[in-house]
Amino acid sequence: MSISYIKNEVISSDNIHSFNSSLINESSKIEKLLYESEDVIKGTSIISNSLLENTSNKSIYFGTGLCTTKEISCGLPFDFISMLTTAEKIKQALNLDKVIHLIADSHAKTNAFIDEKAVDNLITEQKQILDRACKNLGISEHYKIILASDIDKNKEYTEIFESLISNNSIPVNDVTQYELKEWTDIEYLRRYHNVGIKLSWVIENKKKKQGFDESRFDRDYSKYIGNHMSFTYIPAGKTFSPARANACPYTSINDEKRILIKKDENAAEKLATFVDQKVKHTVRTKEYLEHLVNNFENVFGDQYTKDASSKIDAIIQRVFFN
Repeated sequence: MSISYIKNEVISSDNIHSFNSSLINESSKIEKLLYESEDVIKGTSIISNSLLENTSNKSIYFGTGLCTTKEISCGLPFDFISMLTTAEKIKQALNLDKVIHLIADSHAKTNAFIDEKAVDNLITEQKQILDRACKNLGISEHYKIILASDIDKNKEYTEIFESLISNNSIPVNDVTQYELKEWTDIEYLRRYHNVGIKLSWVIENKKKKQGFDESRFDRDYSKYIGNHMSFTYIPAGKTFSPARANACPYTSINDEKRILIKKDENAAEKLATFVDQKVKHTVRTKEYLEHLVNNFENVFGDQYTKDASSKIDAIIQRVFFN
């Protein structure tokens, strides 16, 4: 399987006959379209030949978790709209079939610290929020929400998972069940939901090669399963907490200074409290949220309010709770 690393603007292939000018031209075209999605980080996208050859019947997918490595999420951050907006924009730009959103509920339950009832309650809450958003944004026809618990017991999923466990090249004693399920998700959705590209988030400018962002799952999938999937990346979410500047865009922990997607949220009040003009980090986080609002309006339409805080409140209430 050939693979195009847009970062280096070349195609390296284990099948030399696949290396041709038409694929290079198509790679450049997709590269341009991805970068026009604004939030996509330049130099990080990895495009497989299967996507280069045909995009019209492929889908884009992203997954969201319900916990960190230590605790269950206390809510869906406003940063989530970066994934929603970018996926929709890429879907339109590449003429893809669907946006598939996998919620990793059963993955969360593999953690010893998790209260399974709390996960079920969080799933119910998020599913209601997202269903309303799809309806209000007019994307219900092509935005498909899948719970991991609805697929990970079926025969096809189980076969992929078990094949990973029995794969001698995978150090199964050194990887978690959560990681194995992440790789299985990607391969299952590629095979049975015609997914051609995965949208992930990554912490930019990491000093360490390893990190707790999604690039680790994607990299290991390619290493152990193959270069079958395309990947593209957006930046990590941001918080107003100095000790946790970068964070997952779809989970939030207690005592974290962040705007959440919830009915009684007051973004204007929080921003007035969180932003200190003398603290650059808080100013940059506010600018990041303003950027998310601009991207959202470019894709889904103007919220008809003037300042950023009122726009954030408008998006939360009109889109997710109307």
